[in-house]
Order: sequence, then C-alpha cells, then structure tokens
Amino acid sequence: MVDFPDEIVYPSGIKIGIDRNRWLLGLKKPYTLNQVTSTLQSPMALENPLNPDEKINHTNKRFWIYNSELFTPADMSGTLHNLFGQDFDWVAPVYSNSDISGQRGMICPLPHVLILTFTTQASSDEPSISQDLYNHYSMKKSIEKSKYSGKNTYYYEIGNLNNFNAFKIKSILDSDTDVYSLIRFEHMPMVVPVSNVPNDPDYLSQWNMRRIRAGGEVTMPPDKGTTTWDLSRGSGDIVICVLDSGCDLTHPDLKFASPGVNLDTMLGNGSPVEPPGPTEIGHGTAVAGIIAATINNSLGVAGVAGDCKILPLAFVNWTEEELIRGINFASVFKARVINMSIFFNLPDTTAVETALSEASTDSLICASTGNNNNSTINYPASSKYVMACGGTDQNDNRQSPTSSVSGGTAYTGSNFGPEMSVVAPGILIPTTDMVGTQGYNNSGDYMLDFQGTSAAVPHLSGLAGLVFSVYPAINPEEARNIIERTADKVGTLPYSIDAAHSNGTWNIEMGYGRINTLRAVLAAAAFNPDSPWYREVALEGTMVLHDYEDFGDDEEKTVSFNAGVPQIFQLGPFQTHVDIPVWIDKVGGEVRGEIRLTLDWKTDSSIDVHYNIKLYEGTSEDTTDLDGEKSGLLNVPKDSSRNLNETVLNTDEGANDFIKLEMKITNNRRI
Repeated sequence: MVDFPDEIVYPSGIKIGIDRNRWLLGLKKPYTLNQVTSTLQSPMALENPLNPDEKINHTNKRFWIYNSELFTPADMSGTLHNLFGQDFDWVAPVYSNSDISGQRGMICPLPHVLILTFTTQASSDEPSISQDLYNHYSMKKSIEKSKYSGKNTYYYEIGNLNNFNAFKIKSILDSDTDVYSLIRFEHMPMVVPVSNVPNDPDYLSQWNMRRIRAGGEVTMPPDKGTTTWDLSRGSGDIVICVLDSGCDLTHPDLKFASPGVNLDTMLGNGSPVEPPGPTEIGHGTAVAGIIAATINNSLGVAGVAGDCKILPLAFVNWTEEELIRGINFASVFKARVINMSIFFNLPDTTAVETALSEASTDSLICASTGNNNNSTINYPASSKYVMACGGTDQNDNRQSPTSSVSGGTAYTGSNFGPEMSVVAPGILIPTTDMVGTQGYNNSGDYMLDFQGTSAAVPHLSGLAGLVFSVYPAINPEEARNIIERTADKVGTLPYSIDAAHSNGTWNIEMGYGRINTLRAVLAAAAFNPDSPWYREVALEGTMVLHDYEDFGDDEEKTVSFNAGVPQIFQLGPFQTHVDIPVWIDKVGGEVRGEIRLTLDWKTDSSIDVHYNIKLYEGTSEDTTDLDGEKSGLLNVPKDSSRNLNETVLNTDEGANDFIKLEMKITNNRRI
C-alpha cells in the first residue's frame, strides 16, 4: 500500500502533521455505530468526543478510529480488510493542525479524491486529459460534483488505491503547471462543524423576535410600537439558502423554494442524511425555522422572514468541497442570502475564497463566529466576503459562559474579533425541529432552547431576506451597509469610530451592535422609489396678521408660506420627523406672529402635523409679551390632504389682534 507523508504544507503556509494513532475508515456500504464497534478489535476503537458539546463526524460509510498502537498504513489496511471483508474500501491517517487544539483541529485529506483546476490554455483539452488520468491512475471525473466545483475545476475519484493514492498522484501532477493551476485535496473534519405578534403557539417564548423588533405585544415588557412584521414578512420571490445538515422537507411550518440537493452526491434532495450515531441531524431544520418559519399559520413558531423561501443544501461528510459546491449551487439558483451556521478549520482556503468572492456579488453571505468564547472568529465567518454574526443573551450582552443556560463551559461563549459585523440573539431560541423523533426534541416538532452562534446568524439571514424583499434591486454590499448602520448599540463595551469599520461606531465584541429589523427594513425602503413608507409632504397656505391700535391705524397683513410656492419636505427611515423653520411675520411694528410645525412620519405612512401658533405684542424684536397661543395635532393619512385652519386671538384685547392660519397639507407617496 502507498504510504502517506508525515507533514503536508499548504500554499497558505499552514502545516498539518500526521497522527499515527488516528485513522478514517471508508466502507463500501452503510454500517451502524454498533456494527462497526462490534467488528473492530483491540487495540482499535471508535473515536469518541473529548468535549461533550461536540459530535464526531461519523457517517454511515466513514468512521473515525483510534488505535492505541502504532500501525503502518499497510498493517492498518490489512487488519481492517480482514475485519470488514468485501465492505472495506480504504483507510487513511488523520492529520492535526497544531494551531487548533483538540479534535477540532483534526482532519483527514481523503486518499481517493483530487480536485484539479485546469489552466485556461489547457481547459479545452480537459476531455482527453481526463481520459489519460483514468488510464494512468484510475481517476474518474464526477460530472455531478464537477458542475459546482468552480470554473475549469473538476472532481476526480481514484478507483484503485493499491498503486496510487491522492498524495502520490498530486506529487506527480504538481510539476505540470502548464496544465493545472491548482491541485487540491478534499478534507473531512473529525468534528461536525456546526456552531450550534402572530398566532403561532410558541411565539410566546420567542423573546428573540421581540428583541430585534420583528414582532411585539405578547409578553412583558410590551412593545406597543410598530414592528417589522407590520411592514413586511418577506417575499416568496426571495430565496435564502441554508447550507447545513439539511432540512426536514416535511415540516409543516417551513416553505421551500426547491427540494435542494445532497452535497456529497449532488443528487437527491436537501433532506438530512441520517448518520449512524449522535449527530447534528436537526441542525439545519432548526436554523431554517429561525429564518423563515411561516408567520400567522397557527403552528409552532414564527421566523424572521416568514414569507421568504428556503433552499436546503445538505452536508454529508462536511468537507470543504461540499462547502464549495454548496456555495456555487446557491449562486446558480440565485439565492439572495446564504446562511452558514458552520465553521471549517481548513489548512488552505484559496478555493473556498474564490467561491465566496464570486457568490458575494449577488448574495449576502452570513456565517456564525463560533462558540469557543475567544477572540478568534471561525472560518468562513472571518472571510472578507462574509458577514460575521455573534450571539447575545437576554440582557443584550455577548453570550458568554456566565449567560449560558447550561451552567457555562468554555464552549458556550460567542467568539469575537476584528472581522465582527453584528450580533443577534443566541440563547434559548425557539424554532422548528425534525418531525418525529429524529431531531433534538424526540417528543415534538419544535424546540425551545436552540442556542449558540448557530442560532444567532439565522436572525441576520432572515433580516437580509427582509431587506431584499423590501427592495429587490439592492445589492449585497448595500444590504450589508444598511444592516450594520441600523444596529442597536447594546452591551457593556463602549463603541467608537474605527478607521477599519466604516459603517458607524463599532467594538470588537459586538461589531456594529445587535441587529434591529425594523430600522433596517425602513432604511431599505429609502433606497426603493416605490416604497409606500417614503413620503413627500407638501405645505402651502397663508397667514393673516391683524393689529388693532386704539390711537392709530388698524393694520392687517397677509403673507403666503414660502412665497406662495408649495414647499416639499421629504420623510424617510433616517428622518422620522421634520421641524419646519419657524414662520415669523410682523405687522404695525407691534404684533408678531410665530408658527411652528413638526411633521412626524408614521410607519403606516400617515403624517402627524404638530402645530403651535403664538401671537406676541411689543415694540422690540425679542419681546416675550405673549398675548395668545394655540397648539394641536392634525393627522394626514397616506396619499391624502388636510386643511389646517386656526385663529389665535389676543387674550387682552378680545378679537382686535389676531393670527389667522389657512394651510393645506398634502401627504404624497414618493414616485
């Protein structure tokens, strides 16, 4: 059998070293954990998690094994072949990244896979080159997987590992730079990389939706103001991709734009693939519910963007190649938002960054920062093409071990760092679960305690879906700017101006703050010329001032507002009211009239006009001799006009001195 290198150095400079005690076993047909356990013999055993908050990434055909004795690859292969017979496929050693402690830093470069990116000049010869690869190395191109692997990039599986494995073939092909611009392995991680007023019955428990201003008026303290769902619940034309463990396509509270796809085979659909043991099979369904559980259907919970639709893409082996194919699939499907409640410890991110870069031109990509309570943001959240979202607790502070409902461990704090964008609720989050007994809650179709940054980032993705729903023409960069600029400055750490973060005050733990869906949706409306919430208010009218003098001439003056030309005031999300400059005039040198107007914009598109009219008498400009005053409020419904007619008399002289105001106020939708 071909041996494996002791160390692999990647273009990024990261090194991984072989761990001769740990192996990944590949089988030709599905096994259960019990079947594998009963088949293995001492000194070999299935790998178990060292951290109770993590799950080992066993699939039904791949199993992580710990061998307390040092075996050569040939010895390990021979022993396992004898134990599993015809079902044995291959075995490969595990490598460890010394910069990442524990099992999270352990990966296996798959021995039977190579991904080749052809140079531009060689791409036209790909069919003949692929045939040569098959003839020499038994490398067979996968049409389904290659379709979403990237430009001029093809996925090959090696059928016979007796003479050549991926390591040896790569060492041969690396020198052929005229043909291949990049040759890479596919890596499988040892730990599953997940970072964990409607009539919907469980909405009573959804403190998170009220906190971000999506809904309200259910529990104390009540928020009696307008909420996001009064304005928008999303659009069925907006697709949000959930790149995760898959989603339960039978759940009655979820709507799907497509059945999705299995990211291992690129066939089938985006349903979760049931592995042989404890896992995160329900993770994607929980994430999808926070994003877009249907609102006001008398079922379970309400999602941030309940009228948007989900595109479910299901990881199986949790490799970076599945990640790349998922990003590219979502991009081809034209998903406007990609949610990644996941992390990857990759020795080289070049290919993933290419996929993220291309997808980010049309999709807003959101990812979780991680749950290790440290100052390192996990990948892909740390990518410049991704919005990094951390988690907050019910006190609007960064989620930390002290705010964990589980009592607090080193793994229950939200990661933070210079790539922080925003934060969202990440503790005790009600959401959808797998129907029946397969998910987190084996006695129901919902759960009330999903948590971690896995639960935080779907709030952000749902908000992004709302922003695109309100203004479909907006681009991802503009959507990101809006979300960051409208975040609430919560938490105990002060915010400040930072040259590297241009969307307002920022801090390293909370980014720009906790998302506010109402402010963001209103802000998005400002970009949309057809928005019903962006108003133009026209004012026109006259003011009559009358000054009666006992020993002189009776005088009267009529003046028009803004010289007889209607004045237009624009009201929008960033300007919820306008104070009109005080309209002042005099007559006879003794009587002065002042009119103050404030236009308060309402989210139902009506305008409240607060008016204050004052009549002064005196010979100086700054007299404080107030002889009459009247205040009031006039509501102007959307797309309507109202007349303001008021008279203020001099309370000392009866009807002799007065101000008479006649004004027309028109509330127009912006065209």
